Amino acid sequence: LCLGHIQLKKTDTAIDLGSSPGGWSWVLSEHVQKVYSVDKAELSPQVSRIKNIHYHSGDAFNVKPEDFNDCGWLFSDIICTPQKLLELVKNWQKKSKVQNYFCTIKFKGSCDFDIMKEFLKLGPSQIIHLYQNKNEVTWIMQKRTP
Repeated sequence: LCLGHIQLKKTDTAIDLGSSPGGWSWVLSEHVQKVYSVDKAELSPQVSRIKNIHYHSGDAFNVKPEDFNDCGWLFSDIICTPQKLLELVKNWQKKSKVQNYFCTIKFKGSCDFDIMKEFLKLGPSQIIHLYQNKNEVTWIMQKRTP
């Protein structure tokens, strides 16, 4: 799959943090071999029936990255401050084998947009404004060469 900016392989494994109701997990399930889907809220019934989606109930911020060592991709659409997301990503970079990230950075109220520079410092990456993004942008880092 090429989503314009990223390339997934059928042999990839991804983790989707903050996944409910399951939109990204569903899309990913069609393009990778396994998707770990983590959220406190349950997935929609249609998504929960997909065989290569493995749902884990819980807080995305309490997930231990080392428990998901087969993941090469981390997707996040968590509703949180940009700073909290940055801390989460840094933790995954330090404690996991994940090399590729696709994360929504959400802004609310008065924002310090300089946080985007901090994401770009994490490695070769880009920030884009997707069509459906309103007060948010998407940070993408793909280290693996397609």
